Amino acid sequence: LGTNGAQQRQAQQPPPASTVSAHPVLESSEKSSRSAAAAAAASAPRATPLGRPHTPESRAKIAAANKGKKPWNAGKRHSPETIAKIRERTAAAMAKRKAEREAWLKANPEEAARLQAEAEAKRVARLQAQRDA
Repeated sequence: LGTNGAQQRQAQQPPPASTVSAHPVLESSEKSSRSAAAAAAASAPRATPLGRPHTPESRAKIAAANKGKKPWNAGKRHSPETIAKIRERTAAAMAKRKAEREAWLKANPEEAARLQAEAEAKRVARLQAQRDA
């Protein structure tokens, strides 16, 4: 299939200015025509940064299709090298989290005291409920 010069020039030209919006916000005439679509989109699951989540119906279909299938990694064991990597990275992540928590507690002593008092009150209430039961 060959194309002639006119078709190539037409393909290279930008779309007319009337079809390109000057501003990302919809104009009032476009808003009214899209209100039905917006209402339908509002009832659908919210889009996430990674894309649109599955609807409950599609999740049920996927679950039904996978029911009874054995996972690809069932029965496989991690190699000693992989276990060592997991152990190292878990320890590093836990140490980082502990350091961040300690820094936050130092930076927010009033909030830390309030949270500690709330936790203590919950603990005491739970113990009293267990004793009364």
